Amino acid sequence: MPKMSSKEVEKYYFELFRKHYPLPAGEVEYCDRPDVIIHADTTTGVEITNFFLDDGSDSQSEQVQRNLRSKVVEAAQEIFEAGNPAKVSLCFGFDKSSPIREKENLAARLAKLATDVVARESGVIPKSDFQHIPELSFAYVRMGAGEGLPWQVMQLHQTQVTSMERLREIIRRKEIKSKAYKPCDEYWLLIVVDFMDRAQDQEFAREAMGEISSGVFDRILVYKTVFEQVVEINPSAS
Repeated sequence: MPKMSSKEVEKYYFELFRKHYPLPAGEVEYCDRPDVIIHADTTTGVEITNFFLDDGSDSQSEQVQRNLRSKVVEAAQEIFEAGNPAKVSLCFGFDKSSPIREKENLAARLAKLATDVVARESGVIPKSDFQHIPELSFAYVRMGAGEGLPWQVMQLHQTQVTSMERLREIIRRKEIKSKAYKPCDEYWLLIVVDFMDRAQDQEFAREAMGEISSGVFDRILVYKTVFEQVVEINPSAS
C-alpha cells in the first residue's frame, strides 16, 4: 500500500474527528493554511497537527529511533548470516534512555551477541550477556528458525504523561504559521493523539490544560483517536 501524503493523512484524521465532535453545519473544504475551512454562517479555519512526544528533528525522538532500530537489526542479521550458517531468529528490545548513535557499530555488536548465543537453547538471553550493549534492554533467541526469517524489534514502551511545555511549543509553532492562513472568522487547532503510534502515546493531565492560552486559536481540540475522545480547550488570549 502506497504511503499517504500529508494532505491525505490530515483528511483521514479530520474525518475521524468529525464523527465525535459537532461541527458547524456547512460545507467542509480541504485546503492549505489552514488545512480545513468550514463554510457556514461564519467561516471556521481548522489547522491539524499530531502531538508527538518529541520533535521529529531530534535524533533521540521516537520517530527517528524506531527507524534506526529496524535498520540496525536488519544490518546485524546480514552480518551474522554472512559468517554463520546456523538457523537462528532473534528479537531485541531497546532502551529508550540509551538512544542509538552509531548504527554500524551497534549492528556489529548485535551480530557478535548472536554468535555468542548460537549454541544455546531457545529462550531469553540473560542481561549479563549484553551488559556491554546499553542500547539493548531485552533479547530473545529462537534456535532452528527458518532460513530468511527476519530478526525482530520488540516494542518496549512506558506511557508518558503529557508535557505541557511540549503542548505550548506545538501551539506556538502553529501560531507563527497562522500569519499565512486564509482569512476566517475564527480558527481552531486540532491536535491529534494517535495512541496506535508509540511516538504519540501519552496520558493527559486534564487539570493542567486550563493553563493553556492562545492569541490566535479560539478553540484548541485534543483528539485521542483510539478512545474517540475530544478534550476541548477554550484558551483566553495571552
